[in-house]
Amino acid sequence: MVNTETFFKKLTSKTNSRLSDAGPEKDWKIIFMSAIFLTLLSIVVNLLIFIKVDKGEIFVVEAPGQSGERTLNPETLRETVRYYQAKAEEFQTLQSAPATGLVDPSI
Repeated sequence: MVNTETFFKKLTSKTNSRLSDAGPEKDWKIIFMSAIFLTLLSIVVNLLIFIKVDKGEIFVVEAPGQSGERTLNPETLRETVRYYQAKAEEFQTLQSAPATGLVDPSI
């Protein structure tokens, strides 16, 4: 059976590599260089997407085909106007008639 103390000592000695001994200056350089790399990568990918969209290679939207000139159906227009005139008359009668049978819930 392996002694647990020697096992954990081996693990901790392996993690003490050159990177962790370099100090915070090395850590900040790694963070800074990673940020610059990711920024440049993002710019390149966005530029490639822009060029492909501009050329029409991706995200192409086809215009709907016009099957002919569309005209307004006069009968449908008359029915719609009659419907809304009836609604307007009903609204006027509701406004002029006093509200009956309603109880104030705050009383």
